Amino acid sequence: MRGERGFTLIEMIVATLVLAMGIAGALATFGAISRASGMAAEYDQAALLAERRLAEIAVLGVSELTEESGDFGDEAPGWQWEQELLETEIEGVIELRVTVRWESGNRRREFQVSTYVPEEGAEQS
Repeated sequence: MRGERGFTLIEMIVATLVLAMGIAGALATFGAISRASGMAAEYDQAALLAERRLAEIAVLGVSELTEESGDFGDEAPGWQWEQELLETEIEGVIELRVTVRWESGNRRREFQVSTYVPEEGAEQS
């Protein structure tokens, strides 16, 4: 019987353990990829919502700018925006910053975009 070829029980157990660890690693990788993909989609949504808010401001006109905050209503429930007006070193120019905030799992996330606009009453040349 000593001349027979085959795997021993110990070799089979070790091979099964190595295979199980490889499968567990692959499943963890797929989970991480899925979470990263979901987070990227949320930031894409935030960028689109910030762009939308800037477009609304452009329609209203620069003269109507104030520091405000609000939400996106039924189109994006749970997403809020805030706009800030900040002074710059350039005379007659202010920075308009739009911040979009949302809850992701148990974390609060935010995305900011800024643009520069002429200050109300500043001379245009």
